[in-house]
Amino acid sequence: MTRSVITVGSGLAGLSAAYEALKAGAKVHMLDRAPKPGGNSIKASSGINGAGTRFQKEKNITTDDSTWFFEDTARSAGARLLSRTGLLGESERKTLIEILAFQSADAVNWLADEIGVDLTTVAQLGGHSIARTHRGTTGP
Repeated sequence: MTRSVITVGSGLAGLSAAYEALKAGAKVHMLDRAPKPGGNSIKASSGINGAGTRFQKEKNITTDDSTWFFEDTARSAGARLLSRTGLLGESERKTLIEILAFQSADAVNWLADEIGVDLTTVAQLGGHSIARTHRGTTGP
């Protein structure tokens, strides 16, 4: 029996979930409120941040780690972090930033290894104390 999966949103998370479901043999139905796919991820034209990645190591960026990424992100977010439903509490804010920072290298590796996304260019962009924004060598 073929299982059906519904993914809500066509940003990076929704597309990743759909990809994994398809790999597992499921039939995927993707829902998105926008007329074009991409979700919020389409706005992330600068790249994806990752700490302690192999691409950083290849460029001799060896002093970065998830703790630094967490601290940079917490500082940039400030004391208030809003969700779509309102102000997040301190524990929720910390949890979201921890997930972002401490799973970032795995996300970069998965995109490069599993999907074949070129993330070999690493740059230091605003809010970061070290080069950790990954993107391809060619852009849109």
